Amino acid sequence: MYGLAKTAATKIPKSPGEVKDFKKRNTDNGKVNALVYNYLKKNYPESCIQWARMINWKLQESVPLDKVKMARRPGGAREQDKVKRIAQAIKNGEHMEPVVLVRLPDGSYKIADGYHRTLGFKYADKKAVKAWVANVPVVDGPWNHEMHKLKLNVGKK
Repeated sequence: MYGLAKTAATKIPKSPGEVKDFKKRNTDNGKVNALVYNYLKKNYPESCIQWARMINWKLQESVPLDKVKMARRPGGAREQDKVKRIAQAIKNGEHMEPVVLVRLPDGSYKIADGYHRTLGFKYADKKAVKAWVANVPVVDGPWNHEMHKLKLNVGKK
């Protein structure tokens, strides 16, 4: 069990019934949480993204890139050609989906999804990125390694 579940055991539901009840009580955030969860579900197995349904997400138009931890992607290095194509697309004004970040207790951000896009924004000389952001009470959680080991589109071009 990850530190998030241990730290927030009284706040985060664990069983499907508790999740359903939690969603009913949090209908405003429930729609946003479902939106982020369904977005992640495109590339990750449901088993490793359940946490995303139980945290409150907010869309932030401008998260400073200098506050985002740009460490190497767990589970594999970034594909530099892909990053360069994304950077060029950003320079050309093409639409990019928001990245998914968690805000750590120290105020920095960790990438849950969007390593290539985030670096693409940096390569395109942007200072900020649009992101879905959730505050988390601990540094270590499924967004660190578990998700990236199980990512469904690893190796796709």
